[in-house]
Amino acid sequence: MFRSILTVLSKYSFHFLLIPFIFVLHLSNYYLGLIPEHFYIKYLILYLGFSLIIFLLSKWFLKKNPVAAIYTTFLLLFFFGFGAFHDFLKSISIPEFLVTYTFILPFTVCIFLFIGWKMKKGKKIYRRPNYFFNVLFLILVSIECINLVHSLSIYKNRENDLSGWQKFYSREYNPCDTCLKPDIYFLVSDGYTSSDCLRNNFGFDNSNFDSFY
Repeated sequence: MFRSILTVLSKYSFHFLLIPFIFVLHLSNYYLGLIPEHFYIKYLILYLGFSLIIFLLSKWFLKKNPVAAIYTTFLLLFFFGFGAFHDFLKSISIPEFLVTYTFILPFTVCIFLFIGWKMKKGKKIYRRPNYFFNVLFLILVSIECINLVHSLSIYKNRENDLSGWQKFYSREYNPCDTCLKPDIYFLVSDGYTSSDCLRNNFGFDNSNFDSFY
């Protein structure tokens, strides 16, 4: 049994398909209770489709499945990690030009084209790197799944409910009928999510706020 698992891990190159799962599960753990489940499912499907397209294009160019899988993984790691990488570059003391998109994007394209050219010319099958990425990403997926189950078991999604799942304020609010009220209210919804976004992505009807506003 164990030997057959090792054979599958070393023979098949599926690690690039695990990257979207890691990314979406990590976001689900981080924003648990804030974003509805169908949002994650939608983007997981989109990311999986995107990963398959990249793999098929890489296979057409590089010809071999293991080589194309490694190249696809490099591209996806850069795609999903670009935001954090760019923020890191901006936080260190380097010339400002080096962190602009004008420099980073063309430079990155040249780097990946060079890597693809070297991999196409080479004769390596990359069995060990494929095995390594398969095992590593399976471990990361397992960790994220365990964290998700643990967070759900302790109702962490309730802690992230910005409206307060127990509704303390709305239950304890006691309006004052005899208090003197101002005749002008100045409401600034700066940074407030639009009603269309709340309805389409979160399934929340904000019409009461719109009509009052």
